[in-house]
Amino acid sequence: MNKLLSIAKVQLMMRVTSTMWIFVVIIQPILFLIMTLFIMDIEIRETYTMAAILGAGMMGTWSSILFSSGGDIDRERRWGTLEMIVGCPTPLWYIIGGKSLANGFAGIISMTLSFLTALIFFDGRLSITNLFWFIIVLLLNIISLSSLGMIICTLFTISRAARGLMNLMENPIFLLCGIMFPITILPLWTRPFSYVLSLTWGIEGLRMAVMGIVDYQRFLFHILMIVLLTIVYLLISAKLFLIVEKKAKKEATLGVY
Repeated sequence: MNKLLSIAKVQLMMRVTSTMWIFVVIIQPILFLIMTLFIMDIEIRETYTMAAILGAGMMGTWSSILFSSGGDIDRERRWGTLEMIVGCPTPLWYIIGGKSLANGFAGIISMTLSFLTALIFFDGRLSITNLFWFIIVLLLNIISLSSLGMIICTLFTISRAARGLMNLMENPIFLLCGIMFPITILPLWTRPFSYVLSLTWGIEGLRMAVMGIVDYQRFLFHILMIVLLTIVYLLISAKLFLIVEKKAKKEATLGVY
């Protein structure tokens, strides 16, 4: 556990010096929130301000995990340290896990800044009906997205097209998870893709905690789905790590573009 936290600490210290990280975690969510609130009519803005804040915050979380977790592998390859990371005594699972965890918790920064932006510039009347459950669901979302980030990071380890894949994966996830609108307006054939993404259940759980939990059974089902999908992500990532390590030791081509 100490190794995991140490890796996460170093990762966060490195990320705050990255202009790309600053953009996706700080600037992009704020711009997204401002544009969304400006598009809304003044009459409905107060009603949907919290939904826009949640969407902007989770956008920052996902972008941080996607671009940092995927970008880390690409950077390590360019720096010539990827082979050393894979071959060092500390398991690759620990290293990637610590990095993904730090990238995920950056979402708290995005959420906080979104709250402050709405409060200061839009005179938003912000309130969270169930603060305890809001914090629980937010933490579960971060852990779950970090687990998904571990899968992405592992796949990018053996891919030479990490940058292109990162750009390709960002916006479709926003759409499929219904960050700013219910997924019910999407075509039926997209629903299975939405349901296997924990953020779909997580963003809805956050909305329930903010607006007020009317049906606790439905709310707890959302939490259960986040937990189950997180476990699935971890199992998949663990299997992928074994495959990647075996492939790396056999072919020795991690640093080859």
